[in-house]
Amino acid sequence: MYYTTKEVYEFIALQNKDPIVHRKKCAKTGNEFAIYQSDIHFYKKISPIIDGEVQELSLPTLCPEERQRRRMSWRNERYLFRRKCDATWKDIISMYPPSAKFPVYTEEVRRSDSWSGLDYGFEFDHNKTFTEQFKVLLDTVPRLFMYNLRSENSDYCNCCSDMKNCYLVTAWLGCEDCYYWSYMYHCTDSIDNFMVFSSSRMYECVECTNCENCKYAYNIHNCSNTMFMMNCDNCHNCFGCVNQVGKSYCWFNEQLSKEDYEEKLTNLDMWSRRVREEMGKKFETFSNTFPRSSNVSINAEKCVANYSVTKSKNCSFCFDVNNLEDCKYAYRYRWGKDCYDVFSRGTRWERMYECTQTGDNVSNCIGCVAMDSESHYCYYSTTCSWSKYLFGCNWLKNAEYCIFNKQYSKKDREKEVKKIVQTMKKTGEWWEMLNPVIGIFGYNHTLANEFLSITKQEAEKIWYRWDDYHVATSQVGRAVNSRSLWDSIQEVPSDIGTRILVCEKSKKQFRITRQELEFYKKYNIPLPTDHVDERFLRRLKMRPARELHVRRCDKTQQKIVTVFPQETPFPVWEESMYKESLYW
Repeated sequence: MYYTTKEVYEFIALQNKDPIVHRKKCAKTGNEFAIYQSDIHFYKKISPIIDGEVQELSLPTLCPEERQRRRMSWRNERYLFRRKCDATWKDIISMYPPSAKFPVYTEEVRRSDSWSGLDYGFEFDHNKTFTEQFKVLLDTVPRLFMYNLRSENSDYCNCCSDMKNCYLVTAWLGCEDCYYWSYMYHCTDSIDNFMVFSSSRMYECVECTNCENCKYAYNIHNCSNTMFMMNCDNCHNCFGCVNQVGKSYCWFNEQLSKEDYEEKLTNLDMWSRRVREEMGKKFETFSNTFPRSSNVSINAEKCVANYSVTKSKNCSFCFDVNNLEDCKYAYRYRWGKDCYDVFSRGTRWERMYECTQTGDNVSNCIGCVAMDSESHYCYYSTTCSWSKYLFGCNWLKNAEYCIFNKQYSKKDREKEVKKIVQTMKKTGEWWEMLNPVIGIFGYNHTLANEFLSITKQEAEKIWYRWDDYHVATSQVGRAVNSRSLWDSIQEVPSDIGTRILVCEKSKKQFRITRQELEFYKKYNIPLPTDHVDERFLRRLKMRPARELHVRRCDKTQQKIVTVFPQETPFPVWEESMYKESLYW
């Protein structure tokens, strides 16, 4: 596990002209982290006024990495389980295992008017901690089986909306005929991709936009009919190219005529798994001879120490974000202002702190999880929608002035919240995010373990819960080692879906669906030999980790801050130098 070093903190302070005013030790790891002058201004700015008094937020006790881990431990995207709906007892697919303590309802039951979250409300007991009382609320109020809205024939998709004919797709919206994806929108007819947007006929691609019929690509945009590509823009009918812009009929960066290019492609047996693997290794070696950009940013003003930032201003420690202003420690997040320590999903947030997977048009919230659209002035609450002035609430809709799901008048709510804050200050719970000890998911089923993997013993030592629920493996049909599969997709029999395949790496079992087989045959792609989880992790590792390093630019030898450590198999150039080499 990498933690930001003293050198990085100090380098960023100089670059931003933002002095370090405090150095603290992380309460969980003992690693030192920095508090900047701008951080102090932010904490004062968003400290809430309750019953006429400002309740100042204290400085964080955890380093940025552990704060990120804590937020991600509240989100499960990819793990699904068979279980019963606790209202109808019908079989359902859910992101919660049967071992979950709280009731789980289907969409129809959960959002009906047959029950209310206010039915579970109770008064706060000042002789007990906030955490132990909020756990009671988490364990009793019914939860929605998964997040999948307005979708058709896409029952095995989570954290999605407006999907059609999709399977095991997570995060985002508006896709059709897609399988085994994560983090995507407006895509069609594609399999095994990650962070691909507004594209179609894609396979094994990562971080691509506006592309058509591309295979094995990383960070390409506005491209079509390509294979084995990296860091390219507006390229068409190209193979094995790196750092190319506006090219056609190029083969490993060599310009060819249309006829020569098509002859090379025809003579290459890409229907063979062996040939594809050989070309993949060749391309990896070839790509490592070319420089990569220290950062990926577009129209970013005064943004230092980030990665993949678009149309943003005055941001640091941000990853995969766009349209932000005055934000820090933000991850996978769009359209926000004055936000710190936020993660995933929503748009148009303002004045948010320590929140995760919150919906659109949300403001002035602290320590919240999965607050839905149009929620404002909510603290330490989860999965509430169209609500305001909540404290410690769970699964309320169109509510206001509630504490622990109990209705109060505006005046009484202010007075009681003020008392609770004083109690939380004594127990050290005020301004900290919800304690993961009471998390609704086991750490091993969350995004935290996918990005920051640790063992069960390590997780429990920190403070995370681990879920030992075991899914029995199927034994329908004969198990086959995946590496013994046919080399060519054309040799695969139509009844392959009846056979159980065993991943050579993880030993997990998997099957090929009818839709998959049709896709592979249509595009002449050999069957995958790895389990879907292994394929996802492989794509995840193609992107640099969310960590910052100070290293030398291999072009100028000047110090830069980047996601790439000094020891990389490829050269790294400062972003402006890199862009100049491509576009001018």
